[in-house]
Amino acid sequence: MWILRLNMSDRTYRLDEVPAAYNNLGGRGVTSTIVHDEVAPLCHPLGPNNKLVFAPGMVTGTAAPTSARVSVGAKSPLTGGIKESNAGSAWPQYLASMQIKALVVEVSPKKKANIGWPT
Repeated sequence: MWILRLNMSDRTYRLDEVPAAYNNLGGRGVTSTIVHDEVAPLCHPLGPNNKLVFAPGMVTGTAAPTSARVSVGAKSPLTGGIKESNAGSAWPQYLASMQIKALVVEVSPKKKANIGWPT
């Protein structure tokens, strides 16, 4: 199993092996544990050191009914604690089939993306 890390500053990615402590976790357990372990408690939720973590559930990718679920977690701007949301979608099935336990978006981009909106 892998953790896919997307670095938004230099637009690179890295695949890390899942630590043994994460083997029996899925979904919310993975998102909350990664945020707890890797984000400083006093980090500003909208700052460059927060991380956005997507993790398929434990049974995502299996034939279990309604198992195509993804949990999304980060440090909350509202409470300052760890917050998680959950949604059903087709793409968590693809993450699970590629043996990706979590997708972590980290590090703010160096400059604003030009997406055609007025500045």
